[in-house]
This record gives sequence, structure tokens and C-alpha cells, in this order.
Amino acid sequence: KTYGFKVDKYEYLESFKETEIAIGGYNETKVNAFFKTKEVGEFNISVVVDEENLINESNESNNILTKTLRVQPSLDLSIVNITLNPENPIAGDILKINTTIINTDYVDFIAELYVDGTQIAKSSVNGSENSVLFKWNATPSLHNITIVLDPENIISEYNESNNILSKDITVYAPDLTLEKITFNYSPLNPSRSDLINISAMVINNGKVGTNFTIGFYERGIINYTLESYHNKTNYNYTYTITHPNANWIKLHFAKLEVRLGSIVKIYDKNHTLVEYYDYTKTKAQNFSDIWTKKILGDTAYIELATGDYESYGFKVDKYEYSGEKISEVSSAINSSSHSNITVSWNATYPSWHNITVMLDPRNEVQESAENNNNLSKPIFIQGADLIVSNITLNPYNIKDNDTVLITAYISNIGLKEANNFGIGFYVDEVLINSTEIKTLTPNNSLLAIAKWSAITGYHSIKVIVDYVHNIYEETETNNVLSKEVWVSGADFAVLSLNINPEYPYDQDRVIINATLINNGTIPSYARFYFILDNLTIANSTLYLEPYTLINRSTEWNATAGVHNITVLIDPRNEVVEENESNNFLFKEVYVNATMDFAILSIVVNQDKIAKDGDLLKINTSLINYGNRNESVNISITQHQIINYTPSIYGNVQTISHNSDAIRLHFTKLKIPSLARVNITDENGTVLVSYNYSSSKGVVWGPWIFARKINIFTIGGTIANPVVVDIDKYELLNQLYNTTISINANETKNISAIWNATTGNHTIICEIKSNIVETNSENNFLNKTIYVFPSKDIAVLSLNIDPEKPKNGEKVNITATLKNLGFRALESKIAIWKARKENYSIETPHFLNKKYSRTWTLEKKGADYIGLHFSKIKTETSGDHCLRIYDKNNTLIADYSYFTGENKWIYAKGSLIKVEYKYNWGEVPWGFSVDKYEYKNLLNSSFINLGINEAKTINANFSAITGLHTIEVIADPLQEIEEINESNNKLNKTITVSGPDLTVLDVKPKDNKPTAIIKNIGIASANNVTISFGREVNYSLNSGWLGYGFNKEFTRAISKGDAIGLRVHFTEIK
Repeated sequence: KTYGFKVDKYEYLESFKETEIAIGGYNETKVNAFFKTKEVGEFNISVVVDEENLINESNESNNILTKTLRVQPSLDLSIVNITLNPENPIAGDILKINTTIINTDYVDFIAELYVDGTQIAKSSVNGSENSVLFKWNATPSLHNITIVLDPENIISEYNESNNILSKDITVYAPDLTLEKITFNYSPLNPSRSDLINISAMVINNGKVGTNFTIGFYERGIINYTLESYHNKTNYNYTYTITHPNANWIKLHFAKLEVRLGSIVKIYDKNHTLVEYYDYTKTKAQNFSDIWTKKILGDTAYIELATGDYESYGFKVDKYEYSGEKISEVSSAINSSSHSNITVSWNATYPSWHNITVMLDPRNEVQESAENNNNLSKPIFIQGADLIVSNITLNPYNIKDNDTVLITAYISNIGLKEANNFGIGFYVDEVLINSTEIKTLTPNNSLLAIAKWSAITGYHSIKVIVDYVHNIYEETETNNVLSKEVWVSGADFAVLSLNINPEYPYDQDRVIINATLINNGTIPSYARFYFILDNLTIANSTLYLEPYTLINRSTEWNATAGVHNITVLIDPRNEVVEENESNNFLFKEVYVNATMDFAILSIVVNQDKIAKDGDLLKINTSLINYGNRNESVNISITQHQIINYTPSIYGNVQTISHNSDAIRLHFTKLKIPSLARVNITDENGTVLVSYNYSSSKGVVWGPWIFARKINIFTIGGTIANPVVVDIDKYELLNQLYNTTISINANETKNISAIWNATTGNHTIICEIKSNIVETNSENNFLNKTIYVFPSKDIAVLSLNIDPEKPKNGEKVNITATLKNLGFRALESKIAIWKARKENYSIETPHFLNKKYSRTWTLEKKGADYIGLHFSKIKTETSGDHCLRIYDKNNTLIADYSYFTGENKWIYAKGSLIKVEYKYNWGEVPWGFSVDKYEYKNLLNSSFINLGINEAKTINANFSAITGLHTIEVIADPLQEIEEINESNNKLNKTITVSGPDLTVLDVKPKDNKPTAIIKNIGIASANNVTISFGREVNYSLNSGWLGYGFNKEFTRAISKGDAIGLRVHFTEIK
């Protein structure tokens, strides 16, 4: 970001007169100059004497004098008046708008015309002209006309206020209004071909007369009801709407709903698809009050096809159409007058017709109001009107496979006869028969009959007169009549379900009995099932006569517990029935248990004190309280929970143990998307894997049967790291796991041997069986026991020879170790040499852009190297990271979102690397490092010690000047549970002596700088190099560089005889 700059003014210097004068002492003279400018504003006029300082003067400060001169404008543009031609314009006139102007200095300028605030015209005016002419096509209304001179104030004038002038005018126009439409006809109820006179009253409310055209048309909106079959699956039918002689039709759906797999298609008279509505179009919207596109022609077809889901379908409540042009008449009308216009029309087909009259249909007349030019009125043309008045069925009570006579009663309630029409008979929207009728005169009726072979179930019987729409009728909606009918068949029912005995016990022989009936009117076969706990235990095919009872039974050897018994007939609904809900009965049965096993006791080591390494005998007693002999599984397991302090290197945690199984206790498990946590055995086989869905709080993991497990974190990002927090784990050993037989009322004793280890342990004895018992809570018993430690290795002494070594000397180390416990042991011993040195890293704490840096520290020959972080504070939101790597680039620590102090981080090998990045978000404080430590492993070996036995172990190293720490560690991996863990370490700090150079003083001697150097150490120093440096004052300022784009500042500093240079920065930002 760089602010850049802002200029608010500038100054220029112009010399308009220069002259030489002669002037005597103590005299004055006048010099005149002529200043001319076309610009206005303030000018600083300065007079300068002896500008080049050629004359020596006692006072030079009075050689210049400045005064301010203000130059006023001298010209002015002004508007005198505005004139109109014609003075009283009417709509459509080309109005000439003339303005007279005064131009004092004859300058060229721009003039603009505005009407009602909108710019209409713009003109460039020559300075010699004294008027401006504009033209405008006048529109009716009250208008404001405004002329503006020099609209952008380019010309400086002494009066700007007279550059604008306005005038209000009224443009008059006719205002044609359709007052009413009347029909004149005879007879009273007109029918097809009758002559109808249509009159329209036209009023001109305007102040101007006009010629106009008036049109008479047949068009408008007709109320019309058409509903599809609702909520029917796998159905396809096409519905028809016709308005004879229409040029186009638009349908209005009051409601339209289709489900998945269904569709409504709209076709024109040529069966060309116009548009469609499917689930994808309607699911996201409330599909009601919908107008279709224009459907060309006089017929619209609506196809409804449904799928496996019920759909409402549609309901049409009206349609709009455009029909014939009856007449167009040209006429004239004066202002504030009215006129009646009459045309004749020969009535067409019987139906409702919408007569629409339009004044000025092509908008040729400009009017003060255009919204009162149209009017519509409906008229009904009489004709035939067919109606289905009734439907009868014989027989009245219909059974499956009956031949049914369907009789339809058809009447003509119109004024004209109906010729050549058909009567359609439908069952469930499928045409099964049709009858053609030549003539039906007004007020007469007829019967139409069809036969149908009935099928069991609910059906819709529909009769449609004029089903192909050959007759134009007064009302089309009464052409259809429907009747719902039930065709009876078989109807199965399960009346009862009983068991004997009613309250069974475990192992009882139970009889299950069901009573069934056919409540229907015809016999039928049906499949029948006994189902126990969702498994079929018996089934058969039955033949049931109408109103006949039948019993069926099966046997069951009961087992203890809660069971569900279901009796089911015709489960696949292969037989159509009036009532399917009574085809099954359900019964819950509780079978009383007769068995009960119990653990009576657990005794460990005869309840004596146990020590590490003892072979302990575990005795448990169990009993069978039941009334029969049975076999059960007996399990004896030993459990121990161990607190866990993570020992992480890289992204792997490793846990080794000597038990049969282990399970982990997570206090936090957070795994981002695409990341994983894998637990493997030592061969890398994945035993357990956790992903994003596994993220959770405190939880125990599953049992893992491996002696060594590795916990890997895979994936994660800087902003979303993988978090695995484990605070403890549980170990399991299977001591006994056998199936035994135990008789009724028998007590048995079971024994197991356990090689005890130090710590708190829980012994669990458990009976495992699928047998339902009267009391299962006594199948489990546990006992807690503490095993005392028996081993104790101690580092008794640490000797270093010589105690005060010199640089380069060989140093011998001798450590004495002893077994203070009462069992022999084998232990690993490690001897380390460590040295700490000051080392400083501190990140910038305030960043305003991306930052990335890596620090690498290497100590050749070191086995371990560590950094001491005096402070880490990176726990802020955003994208940043703090990661530590070893020499193999293995990630050993991630403190990207962490707060802490005084923390050592060690890497294997001689190199440690710190990576710190900031990309965006809240800026973290960062971290600071104040020292480092490197370690060398001098000896790593195993030692065997008997009871109370002591041994020594040796190591040596070549001394290097400085402070060193020698440390001996017994059992460094803490593999031995000991009586006392505090005596496993011993260390000593030694100082290796060497030279120590210091500068005592620097002073001149013989005009040369002289340094006094002293060695305050105990060893001599050879080949010492002394360097002299000189500070030079030097000023350099880069200035503000900004950021957000590349900008460099480069400056070379050179000193030819120097062997090295350094720069002192007073400020870096």
C-alpha cells in the first residue's frame, strides 16, 4: 500500500517587462508596465531590482516588492426571453422554442434545452448570434421548458445567475374514453348466425378533437374449469380445451403439482410441444397461478403422465384467447363530446364470447391518458347443451369377474339440436366402449349402455358425452359424470393368535395357534406364515372359502427372554382385498428364565502381599443356580491402567508393552477432513484407523492385540492440524478362557496363574453365555490388587579423571551402579556428555505482510541437539506455522498454535531446523530462543546385577575447552518398575581449561593505533589474529519505500583498503 500524492495548486512565473534605469543617490523614479490577461482570478505582481545582484548593496532584502491583483471577468452571457411557436401547442406539434440572448464579448458557447429536467437538445452557438432555436415534438401534459447557457461553466462571467431561464407550458391533446358496450339482438336468446349489433360509446374528455380508429374484436378471458385425475400413479391421459376459431389460447393453472417421475406437457392443435412442467421445474416453487405461453390455434392438449409417486396433477380455472376481428371503423370526434359507433356481427358457435372494443388500437393518436381505451363485455350464444345426468350399474353389489351393465342417461338441455356426437365409457380413465349418436333434439334424453368385466378393487366409472369435442356447447363441464365403485373379492383376516402355555418357561414346548377367516365374497388361495423374531418358523398355502373359519398351529421350543410372534396371510398382497390391515396379528411373549450362573468369589495369592515377579495363583468360585446342566465360558483377565506421557519423535508415538492387548484413552481426538490417524503394529500393518468422522472428546479406543504399537498422524494443515491427546492406556492379559460344564446347583472352583508385575491391577472374572438368566448381574466379579516392586538399580557414584582437564586431554569416566532390590535385574546404561551455549533467535512480533524464515543450527558430531525456547506464543487465528525438523527433515514438533515458556526441543543427530511462516490472519507474537544444547552418547550398554551386586561402567572423551555436563542414566527408557526411580541418574559438571584472550586497551602510539592483548586463561594461544576496525560517520536514508509492489533501494559503500565492512543501522522498519 502506498498513499501516493495529492496536488491542490500550482504557481507559475511570467516576466512581462524588463528594463534598465539610472537613478542617483537618495532619488526615486517610477517605472510603468502594461499587464494584459484573459484569465480571471488573483495574480501576484512582483517588482525586482537588480535581480542578478550585480550591484553591491548595504541591504539586499528590499530589492523586491509584491502586491496581489484581482482580475474580474469582463464578459457576460444572459437569456432575455423564451418564445414558442405555436404559442398553444397540441400533442404532435413540432414546437419551435426560440431564446434571445445577450453576449457581451461575442464568445462562442454551448446552449442546452431541457424539458421536465431531461436534456432534449444541445447546440453550439457562434459568438455573433443573438438567439438560439430549438425544436421539440410536443407530448401532452404540463411541461417545464428550461434553456441553459454555458452549462459546464467554461466561460468566466461576472454574472452566472442569468445563464438559465425556464417557462411552463401546457400541451393539449384529445382524451378518448370507452364509456360502455351494448348489444342489440333478436330473438332474446341469440344462437349461431343470428345478427347482433354491437355499440360502443366513445367520449373525448380532452380539449382537442381528433380522428381515430375503433376496433371490435373477439378476445379475452373465459372462466373454464378442467381438473385432471388426482393422486394416481402410473397414469397417462390427454385432456383437451377448444375455443373455435381462436388464433391462440393461453391456459391458466390455478394449481399444478407433479412429483418425481411425473410430467405435464402442453401441445397445440398440431400436437407440437409448447412447454412442459416436470419435478425439476416445480419442486422449488409454489406452482399456482400460472399462465402458459401462447398456444397457436384453437385447441390445446394437456397430457398428464405420472410415475410411481402420487401427483395432484393440475386444475385449469380459466383461459385467454384471441379470435376474429369483427370490424375496424375510422371516425372523428370533437373535444368534450361523445359518439356512438355501431357494427354488426353474425354470431358464431354456441358458447361464451368475449367482445373487446379498442380505441386507437395502433396508438396513432397522442392522448393525455391511454389507459381508458379498451373495454370488454361477454355475450352468450345459445346452442346444444349435452349433459350426463345419471349413471346406473347392474348388479348393484359387484363381485370379481361379474359382467356389469353400465347405463348412462344423456340429455340435451340446450336450445339447438346436437348432431354426430359420441358417448365414451371409461373405467379408471381407460376407454372401454363408445356409442355414436346422430341427433339429439332439445329437451330430449337417451340411454347409452356398455358392458364391463369387473376386477376386484376400487374403480372409477366415468361417462363423457361428446368425448371427442365435436359439439360447441353452452357448458362443457356437465359433459362428464363419474361414479366410484367397489368390486368385492376375497378378504382375509387373522382373527386371533394364542399360545399354550400362556406364560411359558425356558425350554417349554409351546403351541402357537392362529384363527383365520375369508370375509370376502369369493374363495381364494393365500400364503400363510408363522414368524418368530423376524424368522419364518412355519408356512403353507391355504384355500379359504367365503365366511369360513380355519385354524392353523405350529410348535416352538421356547427360550428365555422377550420374543415377537407374528401371524401373516398374503404378505405380498397378491390378492386384492378391501381391507389389507387385518392380514396379520402380532404378539409379544415373555419366556421366564430357569437358569442363573454366579461368580461367588475371587482370591489372589491367598490375599497375601504380592511382589513384582511372583507367580500368583488366582482362585475363583462359581455356581449354577439353575434347574438344568449347562456349559458356559469362564474368562479371567488381568487389567492395568498406566498414565501416559507422550514420547513423540516426528509424527509417530510409540508404545511398547508385554501384555496381550492394549487400548488407548483419548482426551482429545481432532482430525480434519482428508486427514487420518493410523495405529499400526511394528510391521506397519494398520490395526485401527481414525478419520474426520472419528473426531470426538474423551473416549476409550478399541482393544489392540499387538505388543508394540505406532500412532501415526497423516495429513492436516497449518490452519487445521491433527490433534491426538492420550493421557493413559490400559493393558490386558488373558489368564484363563475355557468353556466348562456345570451341573444344576453345582459349585466349581477355577484357578489361573499370573506372573505379577509392579503396580495396581484389576483381576476380572466373567461368565460368558448366550443363555438368558434370572439374574445376569452376578456373572461378573473383579478384585483390585497392588503388586510391590522388587528391583531397584541405582547410580552410586560418578568419577571423572582428571577432575580439571585441559583442552585436548583424554578424560576417563567411571560410574558405579548397584542393585538395591531383592531380585536380579538386567538394565540398559547410558553415559552422556552435554554442553550448553548461548544462541539467540527472536521473530518479529508485528507483521503487516507475509513472512517466512528458516533457521538451521548444526553441531558436527553431536548425537542430539536441542533448542531452548524461552517463549512461544502462536495461539492465534489465521494461517501460520512454527515447526521443528531434524537433519532428515523429519517433523519433530509442531507449535503452530501453542502458548508456553521454558521448553527444550531435541532432534536426533547434529542438526535442528526451525521453520516459521505467516500468511494471513491475526499476527502471532512468535517465539524466542536463548540457548542450545548438544549431546554426545559416550557409552550405551546393558548390565546384569544380582541382588545387592555393584558394578562399574566406563567411558572417555577428548576434552574441549568449556563447560560440560556428564550424566549417567540407568534404565533410560524406564522399562523396569523400581522401588525407587529417583536414584537412576547422576551427573557432574566439569570445566575444561584453555586459553582466554581479552583486549585490555586500545591507544595511539607513534601515531598508530596500538592494542594491548592479554591471555587470562591457563593455556597458551598460538597464531592469534588481531583486526583493527575504524568507525566512519555516514548518513544514508532510504525514505519511505511502501509495500504492495516491487520497489528497491540500492546504495554501494566502498573502502578500498578494508578487508571487511559492517554497517550500523539506527533504524530499520
